[in-house]
Amino acid sequence: MNDLYYRGTFTSIPGSWDELTARQYVRTISVLILQKGNRQEKQIQLLKILTGFSWYRMARILDWWRYNPRRFQLLNIKRLLRRMPADGGSLAHALDRTARLASAAEELTAFLFQSCTLSRNIMPRIGRYYGPSDYLDNLRMGEFVYAENYFNIWKSKGDITSLNQLISVLYRPAQYRYLFGGYRRTSDPRIPFDPVQCARSIPNISGWSLEKRIAIATMYGSMRQRLIDENPRVFTDSGSNEDSSPYGLWSVMRQVAKEGHFGKFSDIEQSYVSTILMELNESIIEAERQEERLEAMHAP
Repeated sequence: MNDLYYRGTFTSIPGSWDELTARQYVRTISVLILQKGNRQEKQIQLLKILTGFSWYRMARILDWWRYNPRRFQLLNIKRLLRRMPADGGSLAHALDRTARLASAAEELTAFLFQSCTLSRNIMPRIGRYYGPSDYLDNLRMGEFVYAENYFNIWKSKGDITSLNQLISVLYRPAQYRYLFGGYRRTSDPRIPFDPVQCARSIPNISGWSLEKRIAIATMYGSMRQRLIDENPRVFTDSGSNEDSSPYGLWSVMRQVAKEGHFGKFSDIEQSYVSTILMELNESIIEAERQEERLEAMHAP
């Protein structure tokens, strides 16, 4: 957390993506992606979101013309400057306050203009729909393949249909028994993944605000990037980069099924992604060791 000193008190504000609340995160995504404006205007809006200050309070701090460009056009700044006393008076203090807070906004919101680094799901539940756990720990291979396909299409083409399909895979209604405490100890309250059942949820999900849907997709993209960074050799050969096939993970599932460590193909679909990644990493390490042994045997 960062501290902003204002009028004799310190206000703690988030200093990283993981410190944002769900409300702050959705509003931040709206400002960064959906709203128009230059970087400085967005910095002021983002500072307002981080501090939780009201519109009126921000306007008083920054003065009207800095916070609201339209009011800046209506004010006659030249007339105000002519009437300004030699020592500057209240207008000089306002301009100085504006410059200082604008500088603070640039510094305190800098992390928001970098890549999203969320590692946890700060929106675990939306209405009657539940999302994946932190770090995608309870995501299974079958749904991960579908999610990756829809995510890549949305990321490359901006297709809203694919965005809705992605969210329908990630956010699913709770299992019936979970609602009554039967499955409270399980790591996943959602109903089992079924593409047909997910498609039935799309009409409801499409009614969510666009900023919320994009926020979910951005959050998923951040957590999947963490998986890629932690398993670079696995994802290099399985379709993680933009030039690879979006069905690369499907090939991974087939390869693991052939090796037989986790059963048949249908069993692999139900295996956790984290478990499969550990197995693949171990297989790669073992293959490298085998290659080193062969090279040592044939060395002169």
